[in-house]
Amino acid sequence: MITNILNLPIEHVIYKSIFIYLSLKELFILKLVNKSFSDIIPIYIRDYCVSLNLTEISCLKRFNDATFKSITVSKTNLIHLILKDCKHWVSDTCMIPLIKTNQSLQQIEIEGCYSLTNQFFFMIGDYLLHLNQLNLAFCRELSAEALSYIGENLRNLRILNVAGCWNINDLSLQVISINNRNLEKINVSSCYAITDYAVENIAKNCLSLKSLNLSGCWRVSNKSVITLNEYSRLLREIFVKDCTNITEISLARMRPKKIKLDRAKPLMILYSNNEPVMNI
Repeated sequence: MITNILNLPIEHVIYKSIFIYLSLKELFILKLVNKSFSDIIPIYIRDYCVSLNLTEISCLKRFNDATFKSITVSKTNLIHLILKDCKHWVSDTCMIPLIKTNQSLQQIEIEGCYSLTNQFFFMIGDYLLHLNQLNLAFCRELSAEALSYIGENLRNLRILNVAGCWNINDLSLQVISINNRNLEKINVSSCYAITDYAVENIAKNCLSLKSLNLSGCWRVSNKSVITLNEYSRLLREIFVKDCTNITEISLARMRPKKIKLDRAKPLMILYSNNEPVMNI
């Protein structure tokens, strides 16, 4: 059966009528079990795949940085790259050459890849100027300086996820928000240095904001929610779990707008001068 398939025209039939229906995991398994497919699959990935989501196959025992390099060598047409939880093999040495040759990338997600260093993050700011989605969540080495550099150079971000990046601060988010005013979704959960100052800049600069995750940012207070309520007219959801300084005093102003909150409405509220003051 496989021999019969390989007799078909490779480019016009195998690539365009068979491989397009296979997942990357299926292609990778096929590459392992047949020498002829092992030769043509990297060519297909190089020339035809503008999106690579390796999350599903990166956990396979035989997938490592050498395998990644073998399927991305000479690749220049990547638009989307997703490498969530590929921490056991993703490093600067395999990622830096890739972004240098794929400067049209619009989406890059490398969540949980803690081996990446600031050298790589600074190069995002140098090479990936077309990015509109950036996910660096739980990349522990990301510094405030590197994020600021990214913010100084990128202008098209719509989605930013830096959850769990402990080193980022208010200034780095200020730079991001000033230069990327079309940001719609921001996740800074568990970024413990973030204060009301960062949220104020996000609210005033990113008027297209629809989603904001502040979970675990314990320095953020009611002041942030009040500022968001005033400026973020398109806001559809806000997450404030474990933000102990955010109370119903500010959240009650958002509830009439049907904004999704991760806190249930209290049973009763006492009011003074038409302002909520206490939960019962």
